[in-house]
Amino acid sequence: MKILLVSLLKRAITPKTTASRPRVIYDIATSLIQQGHEVHVLATGDSQIARATIIPVVEQEMISMPVFENEFYAETAYLVKMARMVQSIAPDYDIIHNHTYPEHINLLISDQIKTPFLTTIHAQMSQPQDEALSLFPQHTFVSISNSHKNMFKKT
Repeated sequence: MKILLVSLLKRAITPKTTASRPRVIYDIATSLIQQGHEVHVLATGDSQIARATIIPVVEQEMISMPVFENEFYAETAYLVKMARMVQSIAPDYDIIHNHTYPEHINLLISDQIKTPFLTTIHAQMSQPQDEALSLFPQHTFVSISNSHKNMFKKT
């Protein structure tokens, strides 16, 4: 299968990454590659996963970039760019596995994509997060654990 993993932009995905979400993405990517799948990762340009194709949204992880005058505008601008990239390249893949931070950003374009689209919820569930995710009842969500899944009220 040809699989697109959609990563966060705050941190690069590398073998040395220890932050939880990037580590999970790295481990999933390497496992899929070992199973013979073709894996592409929409991520930061400084991400490194052996035998995966990195599709850069930004040159480097956001935590290494110079400070922006308005961090919120910068981050949301990059997330909008990422969502449009997902929408544009989606037909090239058999499945899209979304790990974006925040998880719900790419759901805004998911109904315009015919490729199967799965989102793993990494963040701690909160009332605003649960409400946002509940706006996409047709979408497939995966939780990082059963206890995490039990925190969802509406999703």
